[in-house]
Amino acid sequence: MIINQLVAETRTEHISFVNGIMHCVTKKVEYHGIEDAKENVFVANDLANNESYRLLIDLRNSKHASIEARKYYTSDKNNKALAAAFVIKSPVSLILGKMFMGLNKPSFPVSLFNSESEAIEWLNNLQLPN
Repeated sequence: MIINQLVAETRTEHISFVNGIMHCVTKKVEYHGIEDAKENVFVANDLANNESYRLLIDLRNSKHASIEARKYYTSDKNNKALAAAFVIKSPVSLILGKMFMGLNKPSFPVSLFNSESEAIEWLNNLQLPN
């Protein structure tokens, strides 16, 4: 894991903190486990100086994440996300994303998008408590 001021890379993600939005772009890896989730959350929180942030997750390269990893991502005690926008690539991804949100029930607002620009617009216009 290499951490720079606003850019980092883990085994499974490219992570950057730009204009108040944490961008996490998944890499093309076969498996995404709990240790990957812990590393990604640690790096994102570190980039944000452990302050809360709006989160954009580009899942278009994603293949498989374990149940434990998905639960870890949605746990309030682990990440500092105020809201999350998922960028997906297909109708199948939409169905899987809705199932993920239904099963894991994040405590923050979450929405699915087909484009990064729509996701950023939603995150920027979302009224969130301070």
